[in-house]
Amino acid sequence: MKNYYKILGVEANATADDIKRAYRTLAKKYHPDVNPDDGAAAEKFADVNEAYTVLGDDQARKVYDNRLRESAAQSGRQRPDNVDKAQARYRANTAAGGGTAYNRQQSSGQAWHITVPAQLGAQIQAVIRAQVAANLKAAQNSAFASGRARGAAEARAAAKAEIDRLNTAADELVKEKRKARSELVSVERDRRDLENELFNRDRELAQEKIRAKELEERVKNLADAHGSSGETAALRELLDMESARCETAEREKAQAESAGKAREKQLYDSLRAVEAELADTKARLDKALAECAELRADAMRSGGDGSNTGDYEKPAEECIRIIKAEIKRAVPTLYGTLGVLAVASRDDITKAYKDIAAKCGAVSDGEVKKWFAAVGRAYAVLSNDAKRAEYDRSVGISTAEAARNAKYLADNEWALAEYRSRRASAEFWQFFDELIVLGLRGDAQSQNALGEIYYSGDDIERDFDQAAFWFKEAVKKKNTDAMYNLGVCYINGEGTDMNKAVGLSYIRQAAVRR
Repeated sequence: MKNYYKILGVEANATADDIKRAYRTLAKKYHPDVNPDDGAAAEKFADVNEAYTVLGDDQARKVYDNRLRESAAQSGRQRPDNVDKAQARYRANTAAGGGTAYNRQQSSGQAWHITVPAQLGAQIQAVIRAQVAANLKAAQNSAFASGRARGAAEARAAAKAEIDRLNTAADELVKEKRKARSELVSVERDRRDLENELFNRDRELAQEKIRAKELEERVKNLADAHGSSGETAALRELLDMESARCETAEREKAQAESAGKAREKQLYDSLRAVEAELADTKARLDKALAECAELRADAMRSGGDGSNTGDYEKPAEECIRIIKAEIKRAVPTLYGTLGVLAVASRDDITKAYKDIAAKCGAVSDGEVKKWFAAVGRAYAVLSNDAKRAEYDRSVGISTAEAARNAKYLADNEWALAEYRSRRASAEFWQFFDELIVLGLRGDAQSQNALGEIYYSGDDIERDFDQAAFWFKEAVKKKNTDAMYNLGVCYINGEGTDMNKAVGLSYIRQAAVRR
């Protein structure tokens, strides 16, 4: 019986995490992609997958541990003599060239001796070896599939949890950075006020010193002229008071300068610390994203011969189909006003509204205020579950279908990410996602840009239907470039029925407006 603990190089009391780490290390080491044409490595890789298939499942591991203990107990018992004798007879007959011999002892003591011809024995052994090889191949394939699926699921879940945690930490640090910068602006303002105050105090102090000097001169002159008269004493008392005021003003000035510098240094240090922590969080986030991509790639390669590397394509294509359909459905609705899809959660809707409010809430432009009022009305409906359900029914949106689509997109987010990483850079997809949000909200330039991206097919799969859809949306806003582009679509029959008259009409309108 195989000892799976020895195969993975762990103790019998190893934890689930220890077993998982050992499996990943050995799987990478003996993977056929790393060791091409190496039969020994392939067998080792199969053993490692077989071991992890059992030990990685708590229930299967308990059954295996019981069998392992029973096997160890049996191996400790003394083997009967007739087994040794039978093996000796088998070796003797085989060495004599008589084929494969089988002997059985009757109860009366008479021996039955049956000799199988060597050719027939070889055929039997060949059949057995072929059957064993087929069973081993089936077990390997099952282990590969099970290990790949489990590894991919665990990798995606762990990476998503880590990314969510780091994103939350990054958001908090960004808020702290903004707060620190706001405090720094306040300190700068306080510092300027302090400088003005110190300037005024310097001026008052100088005036006090001038008055004190004048009084001192008058006291000296009176003392020289009249000796110690009452007027001289009064002037000297006034002089002492002025001197005391000067000293008090100088102390307050020094204290204010010291407190201002200390506060300024404290806030500058705090800002630097927040920026350093933010940079560290960003680095950890980038590392987590890279690890996620690597784990996903490893999981996809775990099929052995690379036959499963395209597993992401079908779910990614379905995600893209759902998103395109949801976009077309959202544009003329309140969802489009907020820049979200009908599959959006309540948190997504709240975040979209807050983003718009932060950018446009204080803008005094009439058109912007009018649009923001429409955004507020959309948010009032979509943020209320009952009103949202009623609105969905009024515009023909199935709540159940939206829930199914949302779940499918969430479950297959990894496949869409893999598709995107193979198609274009992360910077392009960030720009593309921003265009989608703006396009949903009715920005004509963004809608025309989306149409041109889909039409060219440089960084994304060419889709004339989507291109024509976005051009039409931009034309509704009288966008000149979109008129020309839509005219070309009609002339060539790309994304629309071919109609040269309509196409030329759009092109003429674009020329007149230019």
